[in-house]
Formats: sequence, structure tokens, C-alpha cells
Amino acid sequence: MRILNLVPAAAWTAVILFLLLSESSGLPKFWWLDFPFSDKVVHAVIFAVGSILLVHGLRSLQWKMTVLAVACWALVVGSATEYYQHCCLKTRTGEWPDLLADVAGALLPLIVRSIQKA
Repeated sequence: MRILNLVPAAAWTAVILFLLLSESSGLPKFWWLDFPFSDKVVHAVIFAVGSILLVHGLRSLQWKMTVLAVACWALVVGSATEYYQHCCLKTRTGEWPDLLADVAGALLPLIVRSIQKA
């Protein structure tokens, strides 16, 4: 495995950290994201993109190891951002449903790929 293959996933993780660790008042609002549970969809999508980039970066590993790495990445990044939101941000709150959306979003591309390979 070449470390350079992980640069896109690392860069996207930095984007996730910026988005989830910023005060919500500093982030732009989009009219097309004004529907119930849109924040959960956003969480799932940004973690799905990270998952795809991580799978690409880890393509030389066995599939089981890749799945484990993606699951660990989603749990660590998701848990850390939700904890930080809960403890340190005034305009955001850490929520279990957000963590669930993070992990579900990260696992969705893995499930789709597994179904395609079957």
C-alpha cells in the first residue's frame, strides 16, 4: 500500500473535521437542505464520500481489512466530532443519531460494493 493513495481520504477527513467542528453560525445555509432530518443526510453523505476515498486508498488490502478500517475510521471520526460538538461548541450539540448517520453513511458504499461483487 502506498501512503500517497490515502491523501484524498486524509484531505476529505480534514474537510469533515472543518465542517463538523465549526460553529454552525459560520457555515452557509442552503435552501435545498431545508427538510426534516436534512442534517442526518448531510452526515451520511459526507461520511459516504470519505468511505469511498478510503476504500480507494486501501485497495491493496484484503476486503475484510478494508471494511474494518473504514468502520474504525467512521467510529473514531464520528465519535470525536460528536463529543467535541457536545462539549466545546455553543451553537451545536453532539447527538447519537448524528453518529449513527455517520457510520451508516460510511458503511453504505461497502454494502453496495459487497452486493455488486456477490
